[in-house]
Amino acid sequence: MFALAILFVLRGLYLVYAWSAAGATPGQQLLRLRTVDARTGDRLSVPRAAVRWIVGELPGLGLLLGPAILAWYAAVALSIVRNREARGLHDLAAGSRVARRAVGAATTQGGTQR
Repeated sequence: MFALAILFVLRGLYLVYAWSAAGATPGQQLLRLRTVDARTGDRLSVPRAAVRWIVGELPGLGLLLGPAILAWYAAVALSIVRNREARGLHDLAAGSRVARRAVGAATTQGGTQR
């Protein structure tokens, strides 16, 4: 149980770091995606990245159990389908969105395309 908790925290640190420092996880980079601030298009701040991770991982945090997990995932899926920008509850809570990176586009330090 302790090992699972450590892995869960390490995964959270990895995601928060990737979204705030690099703008994307390696998998997102491979797919030419990035996670950005919905208003500015810049990289997420550490607090926003942490909110995105926590809200997205509510079942994994043990805050939702049994049928509540299915209800949570249904609510996330419904929020994505009903939102014209396809933003899930975790993106809405953090003020983030996933954007496509233009092919061959260079980025500045803030994460915006030049």
